[in-house]
Amino acid sequence: QQVVNDFKPSELALHMLESSENFLSATLDPYLLPIVCQYLGLVPQLQHAYVRRSFPAPYRILNNNWHRDIDNKTHLLKMFFFLTDCNDETGPHEYIKGSVSDPKRVNTLNGKRYYDDDAVNDLYPENSEDRIVSIVPKGTVILEDTRGLHRANILKSGYRDLGYAVFKPWPQKRAVHYSVPGKSFEKLTPYQQMFVPEKAIAQ
Repeated sequence: QQVVNDFKPSELALHMLESSENFLSATLDPYLLPIVCQYLGLVPQLQHAYVRRSFPAPYRILNNNWHRDIDNKTHLLKMFFFLTDCNDETGPHEYIKGSVSDPKRVNTLNGKRYYDDDAVNDLYPENSEDRIVSIVPKGTVILEDTRGLHRANILKSGYRDLGYAVFKPWPQKRAVHYSVPGKSFEKLTPYQQMFVPEKAIAQ
């Protein structure tokens, strides 16, 4: 609370896999993992996972702008856990349906990381059915190919707690951005363990 009062951040992030077996279980949910594999066409690695608390801010940060994630050009899927209710006041997430594969629209809005509102609104007006706005209750989980156009709206009031998990091919030689306690790893099923890189297991 002191950080919030003194510095008024737009968001704070906390890595939870090290300290919460509940978060680890949710990230590697045995009902969701087959969907992840089916969509990507392979068994991916969990690249990182964390919880982000967002606050009202007088300015946009990077993720508040329309953008595409460019971590991997062919295989990328994110899991979002809404840990608080999300409404118009608490910065709903927006996604443009079909923006990964629609040739006309991909070519029009491609080649940059971030896009201004006018460029997106020209193709996808605010009342377009292609704009998916995540006004959802806490407990909602969304799987999303974030190579498509998306953004997180700025909060007007309150705060929003959102959990993130990123799945993609991840070579064993690459560093990982989290660690899982060995005792927590041992409680996972063999299937769940397949998604955790060996380097992420803390002994």
